[in-house]
Amino acid sequence: MLAKRLRGRTALRLGLLVLVLAGFAAPGVAHAAPAAEPPSCDLPASGHAAAEDEARSCLSVGLALESAPAVGETARLTTSVRAAVAGDHVRISVELPPNLRWQTPPTGTTLGERVSGAPQSKGVVQRAETERSMAAGEVLELTGTVTAVATGPAEILAEAGLDTAWGGASGDDQVFITVAPAGQHSRFGYAGSTTAAAVRYDGPAPAVSPAPTKALGAQEAPPASRAVPQPSDRSGEPTEERSGAPGAVTGFSCVYGSWNFVDNNGVALGARQWRVEAWDDDSVTGSGNDFLAAGLTNYDGSYSLCFNSADTDGAYTQDVYVVFIADNGNWRLEGTNGGTYSYGSGVVWNITNGASYNIGWLQPSDPTHHRGAHAFQAVSDAWNGTPGACWDMVGSCRAVVIRWAPDSYTGNFYDPNTNLVRLKATAPDSRHIVVHEVGHSIMDDVYDDAMPSAPNCASHSIPVTSSKGCAWVEGFADWFPTFIYNDKFFRWSAFSSINLETPTWDTPGWSNFDSTEGRVAGALMDLYDTSNEGFDVYGEGINNIWYTFQHHNSTTFREFWTHRSIDGFTIGTAPRSSLHQNTIDY
Repeated sequence: MLAKRLRGRTALRLGLLVLVLAGFAAPGVAHAAPAAEPPSCDLPASGHAAAEDEARSCLSVGLALESAPAVGETARLTTSVRAAVAGDHVRISVELPPNLRWQTPPTGTTLGERVSGAPQSKGVVQRAETERSMAAGEVLELTGTVTAVATGPAEILAEAGLDTAWGGASGDDQVFITVAPAGQHSRFGYAGSTTAAAVRYDGPAPAVSPAPTKALGAQEAPPASRAVPQPSDRSGEPTEERSGAPGAVTGFSCVYGSWNFVDNNGVALGARQWRVEAWDDDSVTGSGNDFLAAGLTNYDGSYSLCFNSADTDGAYTQDVYVVFIADNGNWRLEGTNGGTYSYGSGVVWNITNGASYNIGWLQPSDPTHHRGAHAFQAVSDAWNGTPGACWDMVGSCRAVVIRWAPDSYTGNFYDPNTNLVRLKATAPDSRHIVVHEVGHSIMDDVYDDAMPSAPNCASHSIPVTSSKGCAWVEGFADWFPTFIYNDKFFRWSAFSSINLETPTWDTPGWSNFDSTEGRVAGALMDLYDTSNEGFDVYGEGINNIWYTFQHHNSTTFREFWTHRSIDGFTIGTAPRSSLHQNTIDY
């Protein structure tokens, strides 16, 4: 998003845009000026992430907790909302997780409860809500007191929303604390790690995603330089033989099961395309643990690993644990300072020769980690939704690397200097946010680290003019998740989205031409899809668009159009109708 000079070259911190959302009207006369430009809205949507997140909005939300309370203690909580525009119906809510309760809700708010299925806040959450009138430039503060009632991680969420004549605006902020037992000291943030246990999941059967369309290559033994992952539990005496179900080839044994996570709506999903490894635990003998086999979880999260039954001590039994690793060679999920997320099961002792043993359904033990698994799944969506064998169909293919933590305020942006996608803690709640940033990473890979210059990207929004370079880079990334999910909307959250399909000439609040990223995103959408409207009478699918993108380093949408012609694809009246629908005429 933000155009900066880093290490001697133009670097785009290409972030997610939570900015002015536009309304829409019927198509008008071509080449007319926009019916009504939105006012300048350049507020940071989130107070805590203001220094890192280039997102801008007509509303800014800040959340401040005076201290981190232990169980039985209270603390003052202040929510501040700043408005860049006047509004009669600014909706504000402050939500507490199950281990915090309102002692005194903010004055003038209505207190309600709901049941949350999100792993990080599972249970009954309390929400204080109000609707206020605000003047342009006004700052509103709501203050209450909260009490800690149980230990563990706690995420407080404040949100504000406003509907305007040209669309909607929103802001949100979070506070993360770890609640300690009574008499001890709580802390802000989480004492996080990128490793945790893989524990049994006993809920409803995980939902199954469509089967992956791309192979990921053979899963070899881990490099010698990598630390040997340890089991999460060595409890129990290693005496019982586990014969499991018959069926494995003599001289070999197998383990199988399912790897899953729970999304922010409380729905269990099979975690696909994770690396899964089987290891032999030799802690009893004192020798090093032995790598046995590796593979990938399938589209439904299932896996099966077979290995030689003979242990290094000569016995035909293996003491097996499995490790799930968020790295398959084409994308990986790391903590904010590095370290790949991984989860080890307990040991299954004495799996005998020829046995096939079901380890069962497993998921991350840390409830705050499930969002990270959701981010990994969104990258899988992007991988399986794009043509070709890899991100880069022409040159070497670089892995997409996401850095995320369950209490991070850093994001959302892609940094081409480090080739890293940075996501805030809550970003995986919107798969569009994740795939938007992945789109930037793919472009940087395809362009061989020569990202286009993007002036005026420091503060930009989908429907407002920035520059031709910014509009191409951001417009491509805006369009990318709508293509992956076959969606006409770019969605920041359940309550904040923008329609990229319907805006055309004279749509209120929308700037015209190819220096507006929403116009570029809409043109790509109308070139691709067969859902025609207005002037758009064309749709060709993805292959031509993706071929030109892969074979040229286009710096603007106009240059992309020229490269399309060079590639032999039509630029005649029919495809130009898709551009004209989006106020672009070449």
